[in-house]
Amino acid sequence: MAHPSKKNKTQATKRTSPSVQKLPQKSPRKLNYTLIFVVIGLLLLTYISFYPSLKNGFTNWDDPGYVTENENITHLNAPAVKNMFSHFMMSNYHPLTMLSLAMDYQAVKLDPARYHLVNVLLHLLNTLLVFLFIYKLSDKKILVAAIVALLFGIHPMHVESVSWVSSRKDVLFALFFLGGLVTYLNYVKSNKLKLLFYALTLILFVLSALSKPAAVTFPVVLLLIDYYQKRKFDWKSIAEKVPFFLIAIVFGILSIRAQSDASAISTWSVMGLPYRFLFASYGFMAYLFKFLIPIHLSAVYPYPVTFPITETLPIIFYITPALVLGIGFLLYKSLRISRLYVFGFLFYLVNVVLVLQFVSVGAVLMADRYAYLPYIGLAFIVAMELQRFYQSKSLNPAILKPLKMCVSAILVCAAVVFAVATFQRTKVWRNNERLWTDVINKYPLKAETAYLNRGNYYAREANQYEKAMQDYNTFISINTHNASVFSNRGNLFGLMKQYDKSLEDYQRALAIDSNFSDALVNSGTTYMTMRQYERALTFINRAIRINPNKLLSFQNRGFCNMSLGRNQEALKDLDYMISRMPDDFLNYFYRGITYYNSQKYQEALADFSKTIALNPSHGEAYSNRAQTYNKLGDFKNALNDALKAQSLKQAVNPDFINSLKAKQ
Repeated sequence: MAHPSKKNKTQATKRTSPSVQKLPQKSPRKLNYTLIFVVIGLLLLTYISFYPSLKNGFTNWDDPGYVTENENITHLNAPAVKNMFSHFMMSNYHPLTMLSLAMDYQAVKLDPARYHLVNVLLHLLNTLLVFLFIYKLSDKKILVAAIVALLFGIHPMHVESVSWVSSRKDVLFALFFLGGLVTYLNYVKSNKLKLLFYALTLILFVLSALSKPAAVTFPVVLLLIDYYQKRKFDWKSIAEKVPFFLIAIVFGILSIRAQSDASAISTWSVMGLPYRFLFASYGFMAYLFKFLIPIHLSAVYPYPVTFPITETLPIIFYITPALVLGIGFLLYKSLRISRLYVFGFLFYLVNVVLVLQFVSVGAVLMADRYAYLPYIGLAFIVAMELQRFYQSKSLNPAILKPLKMCVSAILVCAAVVFAVATFQRTKVWRNNERLWTDVINKYPLKAETAYLNRGNYYAREANQYEKAMQDYNTFISINTHNASVFSNRGNLFGLMKQYDKSLEDYQRALAIDSNFSDALVNSGTTYMTMRQYERALTFINRAIRINPNKLLSFQNRGFCNMSLGRNQEALKDLDYMISRMPDDFLNYFYRGITYYNSQKYQEALADFSKTIALNPSHGEAYSNRAQTYNKLGDFKNALNDALKAQSLKQAVNPDFINSLKAKQ
């Protein structure tokens, strides 16, 4: 029998060797290209879905407190940053969120496009991190990661978190939260750099908690990952979680203190335990329903009854506890079958349980923004089941192929529907009128907050006083125990120069809440307008004692004392205002008048000049500076300023101008 020669053997080896070596070289390259194309596609579709958000403005719902009327973000220096980290703001402790908003303010002041762009970019990064997290969690299943990231990226329930400037805290805390989950999986699965990945996970958790206290669920999610990854539960795995739980406890306490200080947490006496269980069960099921069918979305979901509860709840609230218990029973049964459903549902529950109204925060039953992270767990279940279906070999191929095509068509249609729904939903947040009209259309005579905020828009921005009055009156017909609406209607009467009615509404507001600082400040402002400065001071001083952080009170008190000739008292308040709000021209203007009245003309000249530098069209400042130049003997500049004031439609005594011309 002939044997191959040595040469032939060598040639055979050379012929077969390259084919063996090509496979491991081409496969990773093909995989990397697939990942890149999938990620680019996901991010592009997500960006398109949220593109209208870039044209949105600010709302009058928390945006004034966070941005448009927040002097805390107007400076980005050491004292300002220290203040962010040492004080509660907007009933929360989230210094990194405030820092990010301050960075936006330094870049563009109050141009809303920048704020919305940052929110969208953060959401895109979060979508990428969701893809990476699920890709690692599912053992590099691209389809699973793509489906979960797609649902996360374009789900209509996520519009509120992205298109509302005040929800910066949601997209920012999620960025660090998801980054921490990715580094934790690297820590779990890698044999190298474990200490580095552990440290990064801990750091990212702290950054997440500094962005929003909702991050306190992070260590529990780490335990869920251990469960799903079948990690051994021993002292080592427990010890590594201890720092995370300690940090979570600290931020949890800070969050409770912040909410309690602002009276944002309702007491048990207002809503008893049985009702809390009913509302929590309803919320649990409602979020589930909107995950699959995101319809009837709203910025506000009002409670179906008023408090204290004296009426029967709708029947659905008595059904949902049974549904929740049923899901719990099915999860218990699934423990022996698969870890998937337990992990996915517990991921959802852990991240939504804090907002299920067991401890009622705010005046709404639920909120779209609360579903931002929890839906990842539900989407993971859906994606894994779809992966299993596509890889199924149990069905007849003749049936399986058309079935796969049908399922694929349904998925594509669902993605298109979700993307279009998100695209349209972002437009609802375009301005206050659209936003609150949308809520009112869905909950007429129920969502009282919508009537109040739309009324504020009509009164303060649109100058449509009749529409504003109608909305305020509608609110009052629903709820007569809200101090804010009477204070706001009082402001409206003030704009209409009906001061008696204005003061009457402020008194009604104070009868409801004697410490309501807005009504006190507004009462003082009204008396100032009526030139009753002594009466104005009684209300302003009360307002300052109750809320010393409301800076308008100090400006008003300075104006009153200036008008009463109490120059030293006026200077004290105006100096303080300038130290806190150095870009407000009115503070310099009032202080300039005070210096002028004190015959300190050089100081007055400097303040009037600063006023003009900040507001070049302020005719009264030119007129006053002309008077000051005249006192200083600079008649040429005095005449120039007097003529400039006249050109700005400021009334200037012709005799004064003629006297200046005569002195030239």
